Amino acid sequence: MNLFKSKKINNKMNTLFLFLVSLIYALNFSYVNVSAADKIAEQGQVVEVSTETEAFTTLTQARALINNYYIEDVSDKIEDSKSVSEMIEALDDPYSSYFTKEEYESFVNIIDNKFCGIGIYLDIVDEGVKVLSTIGNSPAEEAGLQSGDIIIKVDGNTLQGKSSEEASKYLRGEEGTKIQLVVKRESKLLNFQVTRGVITNPTVINEVLKNDIGYIRISSFGEKTGDEFLNSLNKLEEENVKSYIIDLRFNGGGYVTQALDIGGHFVGHKPVVVMKDNAERTYTYYGYDHNKIVEKPIIFLVNEYSASASEILSAAVKDYGKAFFIGKTTYGKGVAQNMFPLSDGSFIKITTSKFFSPKGNVIQHKGITPDFETSTKDSFETAALLLSNINEDGKLFKLNSKELKEIVKDKNDKTISITFNQEIDANTVNNENIELVAEGSIEKVPVEFTLDKENKVVVNLKEGFKENQTYYFIVNDKIKSKAGKSLTAGAVMKIVVK
Repeated sequence: MNLFKSKKINNKMNTLFLFLVSLIYALNFSYVNVSAADKIAEQGQVVEVSTETEAFTTLTQARALINNYYIEDVSDKIEDSKSVSEMIEALDDPYSSYFTKEEYESFVNIIDNKFCGIGIYLDIVDEGVKVLSTIGNSPAEEAGLQSGDIIIKVDGNTLQGKSSEEASKYLRGEEGTKIQLVVKRESKLLNFQVTRGVITNPTVINEVLKNDIGYIRISSFGEKTGDEFLNSLNKLEEENVKSYIIDLRFNGGGYVTQALDIGGHFVGHKPVVVMKDNAERTYTYYGYDHNKIVEKPIIFLVNEYSASASEILSAAVKDYGKAFFIGKTTYGKGVAQNMFPLSDGSFIKITTSKFFSPKGNVIQHKGITPDFETSTKDSFETAALLLSNINEDGKLFKLNSKELKEIVKDKNDKTISITFNQEIDANTVNNENIELVAEGSIEKVPVEFTLDKENKVVVNLKEGFKENQTYYFIVNDKIKSKAGKSLTAGAVMKIVVK
């Protein structure tokens, strides 16, 4: 490895990730909220839709809306449609949909992380559903369910062998309905009657990690996401965090207004997204003015399921150079939709705009490319490791690669060798500038250093590698040559022990 040039996420979070993957295609959209459009448009007209259309059938109304607002001319495709749903199918657009009133309410609830059930985080075990924890003030908490309880039956139906989706169908239902649960608690069987209620999970969570790193995860861009993000930001600022990880992995999108709101915390009152309608008219939407922006080191985590509104926020932050991006290239959805109410209470969601980054970069089918590519599994560990090694100027050091390189080591091996192309200042070879960290701990593994020749460093593990363990190895650019020259770039590698 030639480095000189001559010139904490817990199990609950992992369970949540799995749940979100199953919802990603339902959420994958950018919703320009018609009723809020006047709050965000810097130019152009606000779309107004009247539901007083007794003289028209819903079919005629939907056809008029599509002809007026759809991103392409599709008049020939929809002319002979016999129903609104058939008309939407004729568009052959994965992002356009028809909703009954009930389906619309369910769709919006998904965006807002809202559902009707008993309010538990669950895991599937052999006997049924294990309660990992209850949501605060939920029906489950009020009924007395506890972490570690195993729900064996719901209304006489066994949960043994059921998937999480199947089990959730038994636990969810209409607000106010009652269900009977048989619960195993240690060696006892207990009976509970629980009344289902509306559960609203926050779309933003926060945590202070080791080394004063503030972690903020945004699961979707719901109606209150901007406020929840501000609350998380204020809380972490009170904790005096030194840097931030903003996690957009598995975030399939939501309301554009919320992306603009959150974007304002990073770029200020500047263009965040540029949209073009079916007449090629351009509309620029600005970040909300919060009177201050985050100036601390920031890493964004993204993956192939980060889409739409997530990409609007990511593209703007990247265009302005406000954060370092780690993960996988994002989904690549650069089109936005509007919801239009129909006179019978149903709704159509149709694609009305293409959107671009503030600098005009195309997002559709391209996505946002991270600065450093890792798997979704490795991205969090890598970000935490990099932020633990911030330079004296408060910035991340440069990396000599754009992707996480992987090295395979034998369990009996106890050394890592690094070769430089210049003689090394031995005083800069220390535990601060060269680190080995075990996956899941962010704790340094005890090592010693040997200078083998004047340009080669051998890292010796005091206890050796552990079999089947994954490690992350970091070389900071603070290491200097004997001539006092710093590394032009450091390195991060993944070590897999077989």
